[in-house]
Amino acid sequence: RGSDMNRTIACLLLIPVFVLLPTSIVRAGDEEPARLGFGDWALEDDGRTGWLEVTWDWPDGRLAGFQFVVSALCITGIRCGLAEEYDFTLASSATTAIGFFSTPQGYIPPPDGEQVLVIVDFELANDDDMIRLEEVVCADTNAQAIDVIHDETINPYEQPCCGDINGDGLVDGVDLTI
Repeated sequence: RGSDMNRTIACLLLIPVFVLLPTSIVRAGDEEPARLGFGDWALEDDGRTGWLEVTWDWPDGRLAGFQFVVSALCITGIRCGLAEEYDFTLASSATTAIGFFSTPQGYIPPPDGEQVLVIVDFELANDDDMIRLEEVVCADTNAQAIDVIHDETINPYEQPCCGDINGDGLVDGVDLTI
């Protein structure tokens, strides 16, 4: 009789596992991908130094740390954005930007659409190279890697014209009506 009771208890203990497992698998498939990209940017009058916004969007999760390389430039500093607003510790080398919390309770909550994560101050390192985000590593509050889409580029030698209001590469009548 005791072994029947043990089998019944063992079966009851396993039921919640089978109920919860499919739910978490379905939810994981429904998550929006995280995106790291570029916002506004500008070169100073010298044509070699400037700044660019690195943007973040992940409506389904909390960001606890990031690291990325920005190609074709020498990073002279990182500042501002969500990382500064939520008290991230920020550091950079000539090629790499890092942001993290010094306590396990800290994180950036899911933003309401694409937001500026940090502003990168830079000096161009190579002529004719496109600026890209590479070697991107982001982690959530459980120290788990986040899959991040980061496929945008900037050509620093083709600055947008200030008269091109709609961003189509042309200054025309459409820009006058916007």
